[in-house]
Amino acid sequence: MNTIHTDLNEGVHLDIEVEFLTRRVVRRGDEPVHRLLVADSRGTQFAVLTTPDCDMPVGLRAGETYRLYGLLGADPGADNEPTGDGMDCPTCGSPLRPERVLDAVDSAVSEAADHLGLEKPFGIIDNRTCLRESTAETTPAEDWIPMDAGGSTGRLEMVCTSCHRRVAGGCADSTAESRGATPTGVETDRAGADREPTATGFRASIAGGYVPQPAAVRDCALFCEHQVAAGERTESDGVFTPRVGAGVSEHPLTGQTERYLSVGLDATFEGPAFVGPRLEMVVVLDISGSMERPVGVDPHGERAPADASDGDVTTKLERASQVLGALAEQLGEKERLGVVLCNHRAHVARPLRAVGDADVDAIAGHLRDLDSGGATNLAEGCETARRMFASRDQNRRSERRVVVLSDLLANTGTTAADDLAATFADASTRGIHPTLLGIGLDANAELAARLTEVRGASYCAVSPSFERRLDGALDCLFTPVVYDLTVELDAPGYEIAAVHGRPPAVVATDTLVHAGTLFPSVSDGVIHGGPVLVRVTGTGNDPEPELCVSWTERGGGEYTERIPVDIPDHPGTFTDDGVRTAVALGRYGRELRSWAADCHEPLAAARDPDRDGPPRVPLAVSTRQNRRFEQLRAYLEGEMERTSSQGLQRELELLDALSRLGPGTAEVAD
Repeated sequence: MNTIHTDLNEGVHLDIEVEFLTRRVVRRGDEPVHRLLVADSRGTQFAVLTTPDCDMPVGLRAGETYRLYGLLGADPGADNEPTGDGMDCPTCGSPLRPERVLDAVDSAVSEAADHLGLEKPFGIIDNRTCLRESTAETTPAEDWIPMDAGGSTGRLEMVCTSCHRRVAGGCADSTAESRGATPTGVETDRAGADREPTATGFRASIAGGYVPQPAAVRDCALFCEHQVAAGERTESDGVFTPRVGAGVSEHPLTGQTERYLSVGLDATFEGPAFVGPRLEMVVVLDISGSMERPVGVDPHGERAPADASDGDVTTKLERASQVLGALAEQLGEKERLGVVLCNHRAHVARPLRAVGDADVDAIAGHLRDLDSGGATNLAEGCETARRMFASRDQNRRSERRVVVLSDLLANTGTTAADDLAATFADASTRGIHPTLLGIGLDANAELAARLTEVRGASYCAVSPSFERRLDGALDCLFTPVVYDLTVELDAPGYEIAAVHGRPPAVVATDTLVHAGTLFPSVSDGVIHGGPVLVRVTGTGNDPEPELCVSWTERGGGEYTERIPVDIPDHPGTFTDDGVRTAVALGRYGRELRSWAADCHEPLAAARDPDRDGPPRVPLAVSTRQNRRFEQLRAYLEGEMERTSSQGLQRELELLDALSRLGPGTAEVAD
């Protein structure tokens, strides 16, 4: 336990080991407040105040070391200015400011802090704080803090600068709130259904009778799902080495000849599995109103088409809670887990502490008891989670993650995708990276695509088989292996036309591709990063074209390799079957996105994507598109036969399902 005084953040519970120095009792009226003077592991002295309702520690001995679990941080210098966003008090009309810890705890504590003249951050022992001698054996603790418990766990509400009335989310009295009820003036989220077992998520929309969001069809997820290892391996001194390939073939729908380059990375070490660093994870669990809908029910409360519904009545909140429980089971005892409950406000339900200290059965019980209600303020939930991490520089031996379990339908607070991305990017500069786990058929894939452009970010659509995918693969999901992969094409006469399998934060020009983050996948016992498939145009006039590949490994090592590449001239020529499969999947993904975009476009103009979320478009395939799908299916079947692989069979079955939509199905106009 290496937390120190500088890690005390306003409104955040943390665990800290301190040396007890002195005690003083400050009486404010009839309520006694104890001021403990303690020192952290570096000798920094600071104050700890007790709330009148806490289980006051007795028998403390000067000079002895104690562990404080769930110490609440209070910062007298925290922002106390009006928000400046035009929100006013509904009672007196004065400006509102963010709530502070001292607004929410017993008034005796704030009066004692004023009396003592406390100006630096201090701790508060409330009725959820546990104190033990540092020599005592640790046993699993009941450390869950219910959302309706007393005491502040973050900036949950707003406070009037004049009459000091507390206002929930800037629009309703906090006293009007209750679990499962939507506060006055707060818009309730929409809801949706869960996903089928798939890493990419778009298949569940089709199975449910709806056109998938274009952004849900992700080439990088397809490559990972099919364990594509494309190209020939080169040599490098780093932990990873480039794998480069090329191919030329005619497009099955247009007949045009297309040229591709494939660039990925292979681990140079041997091992049965990828083992990442120790994980420190704060899970933001969405408990807003949209999470109450059962699987198979759309945002307007209407059940999906009868032939597509599986009748499952599991709600999205129940599904998210199951995933959270599975994450807790997969983490090691020394890895740390915190939980933030989030609707229109954010609440720290479990401080960030070792999983081995948790009573897992008790946590599971609390998750089952959760109710949904209110709007969705993702920004507040993620900012509360970020503040739970230690403020000093990241220890490179750990991977710090904010894991968002949500349908991503943000509709209050900060909702614009660019603004949310800026919040995530700021946390990333501090070594705290986001992982978005989309819950529900209507999970906002467009927002997820924008947010995962942030360095170190990742996204995965949750399916009923998600827990099985977690088994032994936690590191692959949460630990980046390579940053800033750059591929520069040094081949006069060729230009980059498109990029497939792009990981987050891809920037492409005529001759260069820059990819922000690569996560690992495992194929035949080899750990890969990528591939990234680059389509090039032109004939080329350089007899010895080269690729300049550079990357930064997680440990900080920077590498650059110049690799000669042979771009074939004749269609049907590939470096290996991996490149052929990547090209086929890239074309398949491109066609599905084009179809989905055509279906969504008529509704997109009438919606605000930052507040309304994605539209639900009933499944429809036009006559023209049906012909294209049939051609695409024939092409994929041929590629599957040529590579002697059955991996594409799943995609053939999906195209068969789309092609079976007959004249009785509503069609999109050609």
